[in-house]
Amino acid sequence: MPFFGQDLLVKAQAKGPLTEKAYRDALAKNQRLTRKEGIDFVMEKNKLDALIAPTGGPPWPTDWVNGDHFTGGYSSASAVAGYPHITVPAGYVYGLPVGISFFGRA
Repeated sequence: MPFFGQDLLVKAQAKGPLTEKAYRDALAKNQRLTRKEGIDFVMEKNKLDALIAPTGGPPWPTDWVNGDHFTGGYSSASAVAGYPHITVPAGYVYGLPVGISFFGRA
């Protein structure tokens, strides 16, 4: 798996148990930033029931020399927060499928 980031999974496994203080502190910080100071803040401030965002750009061909060409998208904040998130088909870009994400607070 040298072309697909398998090394990241090996490094993550070597980090240690999920009970370590460094992990618990990082998790608490990420949840604070994605929940109270992130999704919850935006939704409350703007009196929203849900948020939407492009899930990602269209798929790209695998480039064995330069790597993937990720063009951005949304999924990380709600995943880290542990909040609901659903992706549905939104159409096509240059004949390739794209999705739209709907997400909100717990």
